[in-house]
Amino acid sequence: MSMKLSRRDKIIFLILIVVAVFIAGGLLLIKPKYEDMQAAQARLAAKEQEKQQLEDKIATLPGLKEQLKNDVDEVAKVQQTFLNEREFNEAHKISIWVKDLLLSENPEMNITSVEITDSTATALGEYTQYETNANYDMKFNADIAHQMGDEEYWMHESNYPAEAPTTTVGGTVVTIGYNCAPEDWETVYNVINTIRDSDKNIYLDTCEADFAGSAETTTTTNENGETVEEARIEGSLVITVYEVYHMDPDDVDKVDT
Repeated sequence: MSMKLSRRDKIIFLILIVVAVFIAGGLLLIKPKYEDMQAAQARLAAKEQEKQQLEDKIATLPGLKEQLKNDVDEVAKVQQTFLNEREFNEAHKISIWVKDLLLSENPEMNITSVEITDSTATALGEYTQYETNANYDMKFNADIAHQMGDEEYWMHESNYPAEAPTTTVGGTVVTIGYNCAPEDWETVYNVINTIRDSDKNIYLDTCEADFAGSAETTTTTNENGETVEEARIEGSLVITVYEVYHMDPDDVDKVDT
């Protein structure tokens, strides 16, 4: 059975074929572009999210900076008990500071020599002191109201508080040679008290002095230009000075944000 198409049908058929070709070609071209557009939109959304996160962090910077400043202020109070390594970054500066400290309150002392070590990293542990008391059960059984101090019970129960962990700071050892007149023998004790009462972390490791009747004799020149020999007490002091590199609160404003 044969079927003849009219001229009109042929024209419509050709138009349909052309339209189909255009649609198929369009889909082939549009689909990749559409996928690229979707990918670009996803990337844009991710970047906008990153931008928002960054803006949120930036918004917290003033508060963080203020918190940092408060923390540095607290540290600054504690570190005042140490010499500032920013200022005393050379050992001879520390030795001068020690000499000035000792002589300012003890002018009778004559410093004859100074030896110093380089500043080195030094472990600094907590200093504790407990009194020693007799430890026996009857004593603690009699304390029915628990009126004895904590130290006695720490000793009795062997549960002294744990010491704080050591920390590392700078340490410089200064050895001072000195002498003084026999009548100024109390100067040695005064020097010990000066070191004890200092508001800086400075410790007397050893103190040597000749208090015996056979004090050393030193040759000096009197006001008349005459050479005379005077009895002197001689000794040495070994002192450790601890220093840290101080945080400066003003540095907070220099932090690159």
